[in-house]
Amino acid sequence: TRMPGLALRLAPVALFVSCAQTGAPDAPAPWRRYLPPPAVSARNHVQGMVGLTEFDDGEGTILSPGVEVRDSGISTFPMLGGAWQHALRDGRLQLGVEGGFTFGWDSDRTTIVTGGGAVVTERDNDVFLLDGFVGLYANLPMRGDWRIYGGAGPVLQYGSVQFEFLDQFNQVQEFEEDGLGGGWYARTGVEIDFGNGILVGIGVRWVDTYVDLGRGVPDLDLQGIQTGLTVSQSY
Repeated sequence: TRMPGLALRLAPVALFVSCAQTGAPDAPAPWRRYLPPPAVSARNHVQGMVGLTEFDDGEGTILSPGVEVRDSGISTFPMLGGAWQHALRDGRLQLGVEGGFTFGWDSDRTTIVTGGGAVVTERDNDVFLLDGFVGLYANLPMRGDWRIYGGAGPVLQYGSVQFEFLDQFNQVQEFEEDGLGGGWYARTGVEIDFGNGILVGIGVRWVDTYVDLGRGVPDLDLQGIQTGLTVSQSY
């Protein structure tokens, strides 16, 4: 006669243990309500990038009649960056939005000469570049856990320029300026899934931007190709 009463007293304990083993569902992160609704089965990706940027730095740029910039024609910057891809549409070709950033830096020497080949001055340059981008992307899953993707959109560009040069009196002069600008990007890449949602591949990004340095200084025009290794985590 005591067993039913004991069973009733133990019922709340059993219910508590059952709930603890099952686990309550995690509450959604507060920031998720600001995102567009995700696709049902397509995967999102967080991506890291490391590589090189090659910019056309203006070989043969005419400063005045008979005076021009004479250098390698290409500036190679180390490049680091990251990106995020949020899928919005399922299907054979998955569509979504992406955003990210890259930054790079360069130190080199520019030689300015006259038409007769005489050196006017040599200038030491230090350049730092940082950009943020946002755009639309398409993702094409392939057999064998491969994927091919591409994206395009606008870029917000920041640049800082510092250089030293010898003036006509053989005195060292310094110049330092920074500013903001904008432009466009387009990128593509291929990655393979190594398991646990880790993908490794290569990517290429084309950029065409400018930086307004102000104070009557000509804009810093940037056009180049970024290539590098990518590592992504899907979720």
